[in-house]
Amino acid sequence: MRSTDLVFTIVGATLLAMGNTLQMNNLLQKQRAELQWRNEATNKFTWKATQELKWSVTNAFTDVQTSPGGDIYAAQHLTPEGGDEKYYLYTYTVSNSTWALWKSGKQAKGARFDLLGNMYYLNTANCIIRD
Repeated sequence: MRSTDLVFTIVGATLLAMGNTLQMNNLLQKQRAELQWRNEATNKFTWKATQELKWSVTNAFTDVQTSPGGDIYAAQHLTPEGGDEKYYLYTYTVSNSTWALWKSGKQAKGARFDLLGNMYYLNTANCIIRD
């Protein structure tokens, strides 16, 4: 083998090795970039805290429902001694953490909501009435 052939063989082998190294570097950089994207996408999520709801029990609620809009309704059943049964519906006010009587004078055993957010309540005669 002549010296020029040997030089060309060595240069060719060196260029081929450098080409393979560049391809490997590009492949590794691409894999690292994909891993960083996956890590970044999952690590950027944070939970947002909501206000804690606190209330005290004066008389147990018989039914609690939440409207699609987030309003909270609770029904209360009272049976005074020697008196007629009473049913009250309350709404919860988040801003001051209190229960308020829903439409004073109206008695309701419970409240339900359809998918559009319309409220229906069950009166003392067990009839469903749309509010």
